[in-house]
Amino acid sequence: MRLTTYWAHWGILLVAYSLVQRVGNKSLTYRTRLVRAEEPQDDCAILTGVVVHFDLERRCALVLPDAIRAAALAAMGERAP
Repeated sequence: MRLTTYWAHWGILLVAYSLVQRVGNKSLTYRTRLVRAEEPQDDCAILTGVVVHFDLERRCALVLPDAIRAAALAAMGERAP
């Protein structure tokens, strides 16, 4: 599954394609590509981010909750391990 978002920046319509790349025990990695909506559909930006499930009081990483892990794996579709 891929999340698609449309938005305008300086009068140029951009499309953001986001997907989950990896699901770990305490984190997940995602990638977002910003491309021009019109031809040529050049990449404007590519972002890869890592999100860590973190306990702010104890200041340590926690295991991903089952619901979040299941949703992230479902979003990966065929790419899931």
